[in-house]
Amino acid sequence: MKVAGGAKALASKAIAAYKAARAANKSKGAAIAAASEVVEASGGEQAVSLMLELFSLDSVVSGCFL
Repeated sequence: MKVAGGAKALASKAIAAYKAARAANKSKGAAIAAASEVVEASGGEQAVSLMLELFSLDSVVSGCFL
């Protein structure tokens, strides 16, 4: 993943997926899950980590799920 361009494109995909899920009346958690699926399909585990940082959820995920 190219750092600058790749991160911007990945963030755009994540935000679009999140907004689409929220528009479909999904919960915030379900919307984040939908966004992470899109991001993982696009860029793998490193991309998911970036997305969690984008949504400022890395500490929440670490505290709750790891």
